[in-house]
Amino acid sequence: MPNIEKVFYDENRRVQVVYQLRTETLGAVIAEEIMEAFSDVTGHYNCRSRDQAWRSVKKFVKYLCIIGFSTSSREVDVVSGFAEYLNKSDRLKKTNGTHYNIIKRIVSRIADESSQPAWSNQGLIFKSFTREAECSRDNAVSAEDLKNISAACKKAISDIKRTFSIRKRLMSDTLPEQEQYSQQDFKNLKKLIELEELGIWTQRQMASNGHATLGCSGLRKLIICKELTLPSVLPIYLMIMIQTAANPLSLMEINLDCLSNNPLDPNSAILLWEKNRASSPQRLSLLRAGNYSVPNLIQLVIEMTAPFRHLASAADKNLLFITRKGSKATRISVQSLHNYLKIFRDEHALTNFTFADIRRAVAELVYERTRSVQEVTSILQHRKKVTTHSYLRSNAVTQYKYERLAEFQGRMLEVVSRSKSADFQTVLGFSCSEPLAGAVAGSRKGEPCLEFLSCATCKNAIVPIDDPLAIARIVRAQEHLETLESESMLDHESRERFEKIYRPILNIIKNEIMYRVSTSTLNAALAVKSTIAELPVMT
Repeated sequence: MPNIEKVFYDENRRVQVVYQLRTETLGAVIAEEIMEAFSDVTGHYNCRSRDQAWRSVKKFVKYLCIIGFSTSSREVDVVSGFAEYLNKSDRLKKTNGTHYNIIKRIVSRIADESSQPAWSNQGLIFKSFTREAECSRDNAVSAEDLKNISAACKKAISDIKRTFSIRKRLMSDTLPEQEQYSQQDFKNLKKLIELEELGIWTQRQMASNGHATLGCSGLRKLIICKELTLPSVLPIYLMIMIQTAANPLSLMEINLDCLSNNPLDPNSAILLWEKNRASSPQRLSLLRAGNYSVPNLIQLVIEMTAPFRHLASAADKNLLFITRKGSKATRISVQSLHNYLKIFRDEHALTNFTFADIRRAVAELVYERTRSVQEVTSILQHRKKVTTHSYLRSNAVTQYKYERLAEFQGRMLEVVSRSKSADFQTVLGFSCSEPLAGAVAGSRKGEPCLEFLSCATCKNAIVPIDDPLAIARIVRAQEHLETLESESMLDHESRERFEKIYRPILNIIKNEIMYRVSTSTLNAALAVKSTIAELPVMT
């Protein structure tokens, strides 16, 4: 009985990808319907997402085989049963949720199209797989760990540069002095470089062309002197990731022409790369200077892949990271890079981490230094801050958030403590005639009003324009709001928030209050302005 198969075109590798389902496992009819639904649902997916969906299909088929599902089955809610089947595994809940969601769509499509009674009466009830608050696969990577990883990468890259420089010297007929290489090694290496131009790369090719002895002279030791190898890729790849916080898979498939000149700054370059599911290319400005700067590392990779780049297929030759295997050059294997990462960690006695942990660690380090989610959002190139928050889950980040909230609450309590006076002084410099009236939305009658952002438009607000201290507070408020206005220009969401919350206050201060203040009062206010505490405004 033949297998049922669907063929898709992999736009990244530019090859046909075949997905097959064995008909003897479920029967030809069931297999055919599953494959048709898979094709309909994933036809518009990119190749990587379709591969993920196929993994879900294989798990679903295994479940159907376990329960003995066939065309003769009746009243079997396979979607709900599959959810329970997934729930018994030790996989992450978010992974189970991904498998469940794709199968729910596929079965829904089958139920709509199939005439087989086996697919009727599918409950398709919602099964929630709540994502874990903390992912067991995540590893805590501290700032000190990042420093150690960077130091290990720099040491390895220095060795790579020194070793690759041997090739350049040999080509200029200058035999370098390297303790680990003999003069015979240099002669063999030079011969290997000459054979490149003749298209001779493998031991078999050398043997058939009269160079059998050369093919047995320890090629593995010499290869690292003449071209980029997988072990050499790893520290360079890691160093670029640390500096860019790029998505691991996107960086792995970055293009050869990813760098362009910055028209506004000749000392920097623009790095462009594509990210899966992103609506636009990722863009980052980076300094050119530095032995381990991203532009210089990219140039190093270009030089080290130049000897064999012509061996790559049309789909791979424009990728930055490629390596040679035999007489072909191909893109880097994800699994191979992970394998070398383990070796690299062990060699340098580094903490356990993955490529995904690096991106998260950089995000948390930026937040620790700037205390700004917006800054982290910009570094990670997210469209929404809610996406960024999933990267900021470390204990240090959580502790800082609590500390910041406690500090703000403390400042508000100071305001409450001053509310017992007849003349209630607000943080923006306004006085209040009835702080317990509950006149503003959000305040309660009989309790001190804490809605200080509504003072400018409140009927109970009093502006003592002849009091230098009050005017000093208002001046400080104006300066603070004008700073917020400037900062909000860089972000659409911040701009909307400023226009809605702070713009009315700033307009009233500038247009209704300040022009009424006498010169002498204003000068006195400016003299004591520096003694006024910073405003407790959450931005």
